[in-house]
Amino acid sequence: MSHRDGRRWVAVRIVAVALGVLLAGAHVAAAQTSSSTPATGAADASLRARVLSAIAADEQVRDLPVSTEVSGGVAVLHGRAPHLAARDAVLLAVARVRGLLDVRDEIDIAPRDGGDAALEAEVARSLAEELRSVRVEVEVKNGLATLRGRVRTPQERAVARNRALRVEGLKGLDNQLIAETEGDLDDIRLRARLVEMIENRRLYPIEGDIRVQVLQREVTLSGEVPRVFDRLVAERVVDIVSGVRAVHNDIKVVPTGGREVMHTVPVSPR
Repeated sequence: MSHRDGRRWVAVRIVAVALGVLLAGAHVAAAQTSSSTPATGAADASLRARVLSAIAADEQVRDLPVSTEVSGGVAVLHGRAPHLAARDAVLLAVARVRGLLDVRDEIDIAPRDGGDAALEAEVARSLAEELRSVRVEVEVKNGLATLRGRVRTPQERAVARNRALRVEGLKGLDNQLIAETEGDLDDIRLRARLVEMIENRRLYPIEGDIRVQVLQREVTLSGEVPRVFDRLVAERVVDIVSGVRAVHNDIKVVPTGGREVMHTVPVSPR
């Protein structure tokens, strides 16, 4: 073999070895990918079973025609509910399941005959029954209700919200009612009130570390919590206080181990 042929053989040999290493690496990566897929599928299947158990264990929602699928730790809810309160109850029941990264609500609200006019009349009637001495302006467009006016206390504002959420056929609610005791809260006092409420673990069983920022009455929530439930309830606590212009929920869910504990959550105090 000539010196030139020898160098050519060495070069070919090096290329072959390098190609072999690349192919071997690709084979290992493919093996790792294929082995991770069943593990992820098994985890999602386990989460789905726990989600279904959570729904079955909740008396408020067990009879609703709701189905779920879980992919990548995210539960997606499908089905139909009679009103917003029932849909919210399903969402909170599922959100308690530890290990979920998020819950997506794709539950429809069963339509009501009569359209917006019928919904507007029903919401107004329902609020008048509960708040006889308070005048609330109700407007419904495309199934979405807006409440305007002034009430005396935050409790009356919460009552109005809760009654409206139980009107069958209503697809959404914007509660713009102002409580007289909260109408003049500046950013500092608004933040103090929200922090006090979120940290009230007896009323709101929230776990984790939540931080609250307020700027021009816009609230930003951040921090880390172990359950989707904690993130959702923190946002609903903000909704209780009147005068909040917007809510930005940047709370991250970092699942931890543990057993589901069923709570009755008075999201809006009466």
